[in-house]
Amino acid sequence: MSVLSSSTSSDSHLVPSSEPSDEALLTLAEKRESSGGPGDEYEQAREELLRYRLHERHRDFIDYSGLKVFCGTWNVNNQFSEAEDLTKWLQCADSAPDIYALGFQELDMSTRNYLSTYCSERQTRWCELCRKAFANSKDYKVLKTVKLFSTLLMVAVKKDLISEVRNLKCGAQATGLMGFMANKGGTAVRFQLHDTLLTFVNCHLAAGEEKLERRYEDYKDILVKLKLFKTQPGDGYSTGQQQGESGEFEFLASDSEHHAMFWFGDLNFRLVRIERDEVERLVNHGKFDRLLDFHDELNLVRQLKKKPEPQWSRYADMFEGFQEEKINFKPSYKFEVGSNQYAVEKSRIPSWCDRVLFHSASVPCKVIKYDCFLSNQMSDHKPVACVLQVDIAKVNQERRQRVYREVIRLIDQLENAILPQCVLDPGHEISFGQVAFFETYETGVSLRNTGRVPVRWHFNGSDAFGGDTCPAFMRLTPTTSRIDVDSQQSIKLSLSLKDRHIAEAMRRWAEEQPNPVFRPEDILVVADLVPTCFGLPLAVACRLARPVSRLEPDDLRAAIRLAYRRGSAAATGENPDKYDDDVESVSASFGQLPGFLTEPQPLPREVVRLIRHIRRHHLTTQDLLTDVTNTEEILRSAELLTSTDLMDELPLESIAGKSYLQTLFVYLECLPDSLLPEPGSPLAANLLCLVLDLA
Repeated sequence: MSVLSSSTSSDSHLVPSSEPSDEALLTLAEKRESSGGPGDEYEQAREELLRYRLHERHRDFIDYSGLKVFCGTWNVNNQFSEAEDLTKWLQCADSAPDIYALGFQELDMSTRNYLSTYCSERQTRWCELCRKAFANSKDYKVLKTVKLFSTLLMVAVKKDLISEVRNLKCGAQATGLMGFMANKGGTAVRFQLHDTLLTFVNCHLAAGEEKLERRYEDYKDILVKLKLFKTQPGDGYSTGQQQGESGEFEFLASDSEHHAMFWFGDLNFRLVRIERDEVERLVNHGKFDRLLDFHDELNLVRQLKKKPEPQWSRYADMFEGFQEEKINFKPSYKFEVGSNQYAVEKSRIPSWCDRVLFHSASVPCKVIKYDCFLSNQMSDHKPVACVLQVDIAKVNQERRQRVYREVIRLIDQLENAILPQCVLDPGHEISFGQVAFFETYETGVSLRNTGRVPVRWHFNGSDAFGGDTCPAFMRLTPTTSRIDVDSQQSIKLSLSLKDRHIAEAMRRWAEEQPNPVFRPEDILVVADLVPTCFGLPLAVACRLARPVSRLEPDDLRAAIRLAYRRGSAAATGENPDKYDDDVESVSASFGQLPGFLTEPQPLPREVVRLIRHIRRHHLTTQDLLTDVTNTEEILRSAELLTSTDLMDELPLESIAGKSYLQTLFVYLECLPDSLLPEPGSPLAANLLCLVLDLA
């Protein structure tokens, strides 16, 4: 492999976490909708789309170089011989590998070797023996060795690649004898080569027939608990359980932390549900597929999702996502030492205990060779090798930035396409014309979706009024809905000036807001309010010298504003005396001549007129209890109160006395403040005298 210049970024974005659907527009639109606009879910969906589009175009900015990786495993059964020839095993590929990752089990079973700080002479001699057997051994440098008692992982790379190795980490996890005595466990080395992350795991799982449960627990312990500590490359052989040179670590199973993982060792998976004689017969006839498909524990576990077995269901996630090349070699265990004959003891059924698996969802890996080597006879296991062609990525940062900008522009175009595009018919301005007291008005608009994606709209009254609430006299239905593409939603607007609603309408009219009644963000609702004596604050109603219809609108507006200012000042603890009660001062503040206001009266003249007229009708108790509303007569009496002289008597015959009584109730209900003054005040005494006089 040719030497490539180093890169400064791991570029973990190369792998999309999941492929988005073909309806990318709808996906983004739905996330925007569910978030109520751009939010966390929407940004996550946008990021996923960015990852996917970059992955689609990764060939435009990533250069791939084929790299040959040798993964070997051998349980040496506590044996060593300087005369052992390892060349057939370590040089089985057509050309020299770029990386050697060798895993040994039962390398040194001496008692002293169970001390984590002890580095045995046998360990050193085994590593040296392997180095001598490498193809062109002088071209390699040992990157790291990790020892867990009798288990050893050695990783060596070609010297011309050492400068490209970054973020080297290693670690180990014991599993044997409740984790206190590490006769079983796993070791791992992880590093980044150019812009691809590689992880190598060597393990020794629990041995014995019918020990699948133990093997499963060992696997989970290694996967979940093994910690990888940052370390530095080393020429020699490290001693003890490697914990790196820094306290910072990451777990072996960290999400998105590796691009390719190679897991090998004495996994100890056995052949089950078959007699030894039948195994030997099938092996001698080369019927490996039948044994592997129907009797090999690992393959049976990997088939659980297709062929569920209740008693094994909990093992379904064992080596999930890992691949293994098809096995075309004899079981690697158990042989008579010094021969190629399987052990004669009936309890030892030949099995494929020694395996090499790999997980490379984001890195192209092609197996060149997967084999077992019978020529090595010092152990009851045979060494196994798997040689793979791995595509190592190097990101061209300049080209990546160009592609990134192009993808961002594409996503911006998608975002523009999913922006809500709606049209209001007949338009954005809806006019009710003149609106009067005690009337209800209705109109409607149609909101049509002219965009490319469905739209969910909602009416927010607070936003529409800059923080104020939507007027109680205005209703919009529905307030939210989903509109599909090329569809429309009818929206009804109603305006009701009954009861207390008129007081709010009169106040807004007096404030002369740019929009007298109602203005959401997208719909301007205009109405021309006809002033009425109903809904006036008492500070105005008790001082009017002329009927409302004969007042200049500006005079009435000024009086209403002044009354609300004084009320607000009193409510907030502000001194209301700065608003002088003197009639001439008030008139001067209005810019008008004295005359349209009088001294405050105990009751509004409208109330007095109504009570007097009710007395003239001599209503009975039955009349008072009859709950029949004549809306037309209430409107006529309201018009008379608004337009006729305040001192005139109301017509006796044209309107029933009961309607005047109901008008009085409506008038009192429309008042924005209480008619009854504070007990003990002069106004309270005057009001009591007036009521007694009227009674």
